[in-house]
Amino acid sequence: MKQQINLFLNQVQFCTENGDSMQEAFALVNQQLEEKSVRLLNLNGNQAKWESYYYIFRFLPYLSIAVLCLILSIPMNAYRKKEIRQRLQCSAVSLRRQTVEAMLAFLVVGIIFWAAMIGVAIIFSKNSFLESPHAAYLAGNSFLMVLTSLAMAFLIGAVAESENVINIIVNVTALAVSFLGGVFTPTSVLDKGILKFSRILPVYWYEEVNNLLAGFREITPERQSEIWKSFGIQCLFAAACISIGMAVLKIKEQKED
Repeated sequence: MKQQINLFLNQVQFCTENGDSMQEAFALVNQQLEEKSVRLLNLNGNQAKWESYYYIFRFLPYLSIAVLCLILSIPMNAYRKKEIRQRLQCSAVSLRRQTVEAMLAFLVVGIIFWAAMIGVAIIFSKNSFLESPHAAYLAGNSFLMVLTSLAMAFLIGAVAESENVINIIVNVTALAVSFLGGVFTPTSVLDKGILKFSRILPVYWYEEVNNLLAGFREITPERQSEIWKSFGIQCLFAAACISIGMAVLKIKEQKED
């Protein structure tokens, strides 16, 4: 209040020093205050508002990593036990077919989880998600995040030695990548040094796409290239996790044999 009063008096003093009477100065300052207004421009086409389903997709990375890594890594770790693995090697099913079927099982679980999240978004948004011009991008971005979570589950199942270790790795990983990737804390408030590390995480690029779609109603070619870039980075991260996981499994099998 003191600052506002001082500002008002300074404006009146400025007018009187330039030849206006006290009454004219008061009238002029009051007129300027009445004419001041703020007009928001809808430059992005979204009325500066986020639809409700964007918040659902914002927290999807934490849910997908925490849930999928936990429910898939534990059974995978159990099948890696020496006795069970030797019995599977003696079966009529080839090792290649076992690997393919295991990956398909991962994919089926991932698709069920992804479909459930899409259903939640549709229900809570009262079908406005289906009317969104970005529905396809959001669905594709979330599906890639689910695939990345499946790849991380495969890697954790290959590296961890017990169920307790899996629980620790999954909890720490889900929370860490979510905080660094902008799920709980916007990336705009993170330190520049942290952001440099965050850019190697798929969650960061997932959130970049989600924020871009929420902030702009129209997707220009430049923004579309940014989206495809983020999609590509997520795919590369998933491929890297699978490759490292398969290499770890191969090394462990050779040591056990």
